[in-house]
Parts: sequence; structure tokens; C-alpha cells
Amino acid sequence: SGAFPNIRSTMLVSQGTSKVLCNTTMIHQVFMNLVVNARDAMPHGGQIDVMAQNVFLHGESGPRDLKGDFVMFTVRDNGSGMTPEVQSKAFTAFFTTKPKGKGTGMGLSMVKSIVEDHNGAVSVNSSPNGTSFLVYLPSADGPRAPAPQFDGTGKTILLAEDDATMRLFISMHLEQVGYKVLSAVNGPEALSFFRANPDVDLLLTDKQMPVMSGPQLLESIRSIGLDLPAIMMSGYDAEQVNDPKPDGVLQKPFTREDLLSEIERVLKPITVYGAAD
Repeated sequence: SGAFPNIRSTMLVSQGTSKVLCNTTMIHQVFMNLVVNARDAMPHGGQIDVMAQNVFLHGESGPRDLKGDFVMFTVRDNGSGMTPEVQSKAFTAFFTTKPKGKGTGMGLSMVKSIVEDHNGAVSVNSSPNGTSFLVYLPSADGPRAPAPQFDGTGKTILLAEDDATMRLFISMHLEQVGYKVLSAVNGPEALSFFRANPDVDLLLTDKQMPVMSGPQLLESIRSIGLDLPAIMMSGYDAEQVNDPKPDGVLQKPFTREDLLSEIERVLKPITVYGAAD
């Protein structure tokens, strides 16, 4: 519809296809990204097929050496396809073939991260006749995934990130393990959120933002007289983040494990040992 009126879509779920255990919000984002990518590959119209079926992966030959019962989802378009070079970089963070200002290069990287967080895998096959993304998620009838090792229950994180895809990527991972997230699109909005929610436990901010940079935001908060723990994110010179110095640094691109581990490290209580009796 709209600017793409000549795109047709079909959905086919094979009889007996199992359910999967998943965070529905995150998996919805996976398929939204894949369908939007398929749409963008066919600016003059075409066909998008979404299919699901049970498969058994044998380990050695399967994606990520997965073994066991999975549901394989296929999102297929009949666009012009990807070159081998583009296909090899498809899931690389910050890689995009879209014009400047039209894509961040985080969409497929986020898809891969979310799927692997669910103990699954994603792969791509492409030719001049079209592209197919294959998403493998463990069947709900198979072994249950281990419980998350991180727990943010009872803690609030103030997130300042001007890129919408990165903001969603980070928020979903934080909320998945129990953190409450106050998500701001820029420094002034984050400062406003902080003034209305003084019980924030940590500031997670991008370094480079329009209007107010991450260091300027941190300086404004600390000028109020509160030494709020802070982690600075940067895609460029993360090691040179100073004045004011944050408690932690995340170099983009980072993984879910990197994100949650750094937050846990910064928020970990400091134990003070008294003199021995």
C-alpha cells in the first residue's frame, strides 16, 4: 500500500508446525525488519512470501551447528537480490546499502542478535531472482532455553540515544531482563526525564547527539549535585571519553552480552570491609 502499491504478500504455515518460546515483542521486530527489507528490495513491486515449517537440525550442517527441533521461518522476496559482497556483510553492524539518512545498518544486526539470544540462528540466500532470509527458532516442544543470567529487576535506566533503531535494540534487551527503561531521543529530553524521575539508577547515553552531546548531558546531571553512574556509548573514539569521565564505556557495535555485562559491572555494589575482629 502507499508508496509500494504493487507488492503482494502470502503467508504459508505448514500443517503441524510447532509453537516457539519467545519474547513476542522482540520476534515481532525481527519479522518487521525482514519484511521491510524485502519491500525495499522491490521498489517497483513484487512478491513477499512468509513461510513456517518444522525442521530437525543435525548440528554439523545446520546454521551455528544447531541440533534439535526448530521452526524454520522463511521471508522471501523476488527482488534483484544481493551481490556476494553485500550478502557476506548483511548482518554486520552499521553496514547498509541504503542512501545516507535512510538506513543505520543496525536492522539486520539487531535481527541476528535477537534470534541468537533465543538460541536460534538466521541466514540469508540470495540470487538475481530474489532473496530469502531463514530464521530458525527452537521448537517449544524441545529443551527449554536457560534462564537469563542478568537481572535488572527494581532498577531504572535512563537511555539517551538519537537513533531509533539503536534505541529500540537497547531498550528491548534491557527490558527483557527486568530493567525499567526511560527512553529519550536526545539530551534535553533525557534531562527532563531525569528531573521527573530522580530515582534513576544509571545513565546510558550516546556520546554524539544533536542539540546536547552525551558528555554535556552527564555534566548537566552531575551539576545538580548527584553523582549518577553513567555509561557512554560511542561508535568512534570510545576510549577518549573524558570530562566528565563516565563510569563505563561501550564501543559500538556491541553485543547484548557486552551491554548487560557493563551495566552489571557499573551497578555492582561496592563492598567495604571493616577491620578484622
